[in-house]
Amino acid sequence: MFNSTENYGKKRLKNVLLIFTVNALIISAVIVCGEFVVLKLIHEPSFPDSTPRPIRINLDRDILYRVKPGSTPEINKQGYRDGDFRKHKSGKKRIVFLGDSFMMGLNVDSEQTMPNQLEEVLGPGVEVFNMGVLGYGPDQSLVDLKKKALSYRPDMIILAIFPTNDFSDLIKNEIFNLDKNKCLQRQKNIVESVWPLSNLQAFFMVNIFKNEEIIKQVDQLKQLFFGDVTDKELIKNTQSAESQKKLNLMRAILREFRIIAEQHEVPFLVTIVPSIQNMCYFGFFKKQQIPPEKFYLLENLVEMTCQQENVENINFYRHFLINPHVQNTCQLYDTNGWHLTPLGNRLGANVIGEYIKAEFPNLLSQ
Repeated sequence: MFNSTENYGKKRLKNVLLIFTVNALIISAVIVCGEFVVLKLIHEPSFPDSTPRPIRINLDRDILYRVKPGSTPEINKQGYRDGDFRKHKSGKKRIVFLGDSFMMGLNVDSEQTMPNQLEEVLGPGVEVFNMGVLGYGPDQSLVDLKKKALSYRPDMIILAIFPTNDFSDLIKNEIFNLDKNKCLQRQKNIVESVWPLSNLQAFFMVNIFKNEEIIKQVDQLKQLFFGDVTDKELIKNTQSAESQKKLNLMRAILREFRIIAEQHEVPFLVTIVPSIQNMCYFGFFKKQQIPPEKFYLLENLVEMTCQQENVENINFYRHFLINPHVQNTCQLYDTNGWHLTPLGNRLGANVIGEYIKAEFPNLLSQ
């Protein structure tokens, strides 16, 4: 009698555990399905960005944000301003071109961006994937290289750096820090601190419950992402603790890019893009009491850092200033959006094309 009661108790416990497990699986399946529905059918919560060609962004806990795939006719399925990227290589050499709004080129037509014009310069045997995203710093481009760009099996990696604010991006984004050996290590970034853990949570908190705190934090994040200013601190005092941290972070990021390129046995090139203030508005520096010998300091610091890490680089301002076909360097910039004009992008593409033909001729051989 005792054994029967004991066996009954064990069976009942097993049944309870089985029911609990099944219910847990059902709940998990509902959550997964909810994530899928939000992501694929309703779409992730996304936020309009005010640009010459409005796009939408999705906050991302890994890279801070991404452009919403297909959010405009110009944005491809992968979330970049280019034609759809193919994983399969059709015999052409492939370059991935990472960077910020200067490469994304929202102030010009898609075919007038620097990556697309580079593709034209290099000829039919080369395809260039434009992976520039407005507001991205080199740290975000590094994450993008690892997460996406490498999956396209590139034959060359190009990173565009805009020194005017890219040093500052490395601090404000909080994606990486340095360990005691001045090597990169991930840290909790500014989006992870405020953004819900899942798309389903985010969708309900923003779109259904209209959580004012989350919405306010999102607005603050967007201002942080796109409210870039000239890094006057680094120009005025390169020896301060904050400036040294920026320089060390930039060096560590470029080192990581170089190591990844070497591991994949592909060349890596950095292009250094000057600002409109560098080329046209010298009064800006004078107003900030910055002497003429420091007008190009930020660009030269990136160049120096590249040299320290044995990274091939092109410092555009040197080419922009001496090009015989440019009578006025202001022609190279859109004075409304402060980005490169089609002429500026073409000049940059020509400079890169000449450099590739001279330094990496194998890239052009079939």
